[in-house]
Amino acid sequence: MRGKCVRKACAFFGVKRFGICCARIAAVAAGGFLRIAGIEAVDHARPKSAPDRGFQSEQLLHIEAPVLVVRPVADNADRMRPANGCREVDQVGDIGLVTRRKVFLGAGTFGNRQGDKDGTPEMLDLLVHEATFARLETELKTRSAAVRPVVLHDDGVFRTASGDVVPEPVAADLVYATPDAFFGPQVAKFMGAVLNAPDLKWFQASAAGTEHPVLQAIGAKAGVYTSSHEQSEAIAEWVLWAGLDWFQNGSERRAAQAEARWQRLPFREISDTHWLVVGFGHIGRETARRLRALGASVTGVRRTPGADPDADRMVAAGEIHKVIGEADAVLLCCPLTPETGNMADAAFFKAMKPGALFVNVGRGALVDEEALLAGLKAGTPGHASLDVVRTEPLPGNSPIWSHPGVTLTAHTSAETLSAARRTDARFLANLDRFLAGEPLNNVVPKAAFG
Repeated sequence: MRGKCVRKACAFFGVKRFGICCARIAAVAAGGFLRIAGIEAVDHARPKSAPDRGFQSEQLLHIEAPVLVVRPVADNADRMRPANGCREVDQVGDIGLVTRRKVFLGAGTFGNRQGDKDGTPEMLDLLVHEATFARLETELKTRSAAVRPVVLHDDGVFRTASGDVVPEPVAADLVYATPDAFFGPQVAKFMGAVLNAPDLKWFQASAAGTEHPVLQAIGAKAGVYTSSHEQSEAIAEWVLWAGLDWFQNGSERRAAQAEARWQRLPFREISDTHWLVVGFGHIGRETARRLRALGASVTGVRRTPGADPDADRMVAAGEIHKVIGEADAVLLCCPLTPETGNMADAAFFKAMKPGALFVNVGRGALVDEEALLAGLKAGTPGHASLDVVRTEPLPGNSPIWSHPGVTLTAHTSAETLSAARRTDARFLANLDRFLAGEPLNNVVPKAAFG
């Protein structure tokens, strides 16, 4: 609100700043007329009185001027001061009251967001895991007039941003699901809250795959489901590591060191290898770019053939068995579908070049694991580097754990800080688009959730 009562208001910032004024505020509140309004404040520590978008309050009561109460005020409370005059006021964005999932804002603050009949935009509850919230807390504060984080902690309790317990069942409007939730101890509770949400408007997943039954149910339920491909670069580097380790005889080097054996071991350069990349989407393309930068040749496989600037050659999925014998390394990074399930079967491995490397960063169910173990025994493939398996976590009695021909990681090829930062940035960009009523990026069509 822009008016004389706000410009003349006296502000008390932070609980410690209330002091004896609490009595005066209580007296005014008891005898005065309370009404909800906007606040305008300015960060005087910044040049040119720039608007402070990090200003946030959980409770805001505008009691008729000259008393204005804000509690509490974000991390920069010590820098907040009342605006000095109308010019500074005009440079600062409106901040409103959050109460009972409603937010009261100055005109135009959030554009065309649909609100209640009285014109006030709706406060939306955003469900996130505690580790995700820890990364995004500062960014979410700048959007606190429209979004209230509901944070699931690893102790199984839902809490607000300030730590207050949120009664169950929670009613999430928006969800940002990341590996923090997928692989955390409360994954069942997190997904249960999503599936039981009465009005799930938007679900943002940190990954691209949607074949899991729970994600299928969520996709069918959510108003909008969006995915992310920001982990592709990390996965591509994992593939490079797997290739370099195999072609440079990494296991022999480690064995020689462990035995204190000084041995000169020759190795093969990546530039002397040919790769067959099955699934030429985001992951396949990022991998191909890196391999070709090192001098390797790449044949890509996808459903729709045709030239691609990131591959030396492209073939259709039905032609895999015609070209697989030429490859020194075969990479699976395609999605799991009825057509791709168990595609790496006995015939697939038998057709590979003896001693070739087999890599899977797609889905475990792409591979017939019994056929893989038999193929390793026969030398086709010569080695398997796996980041995914059919049953995760892999049972302790699986022969894959101790097989000398297998390098295994626990579905961690996307687990980098950079990938997490890119994925969070993608979510925040989509969140701003959602709040502005604009189309979201990476929307998964409803047809994908059969």
